[in-house]
Amino acid sequence: MKPYHGMRIHLNDGNNDFKEAFFYPMHGCTRLIVQDFDGDGDVDIALLSTFPDYESHPNETFVYLENNGIRDFDFTGYALPDPNAGRWFLMVSGDMDSDGDEDIIISSLTYAYSPVPEDLQEKWDAESLDLLLLENLTK
Repeated sequence: MKPYHGMRIHLNDGNNDFKEAFFYPMHGCTRLIVQDFDGDGDVDIALLSTFPDYESHPNETFVYLENNGIRDFDFTGYALPDPNAGRWFLMVSGDMDSDGDEDIIISSLTYAYSPVPEDLQEKWDAESLDLLLLENLTK
């Protein structure tokens, strides 16, 4: 993994000087959504990797970081049960089921725009999963 791959939080000291306060390493991380998904008053983070390391870190295609505190950047990370069910490409959030909380939809693009293990490409070609709804069950 490249040392700069991942998600970083930089804080402004009030003089437009920014210092890194948190780093979550994630190969090929290209998308994020910051939202209070669990409704506890702090922001959580959903991360998606368009270029994951399928060989060394196969679970890190999508990661949900649940914030355990308001200011200390203490997160618990969660991966998908089947992280390679699709080749995740885009991500949006919204109240898809009208129950008052934010859900996440991730889309899959299985076109070979970068190298992937042959068995995964064959799986994606055969199963053709386009969208995955991550339903928030907090409400």
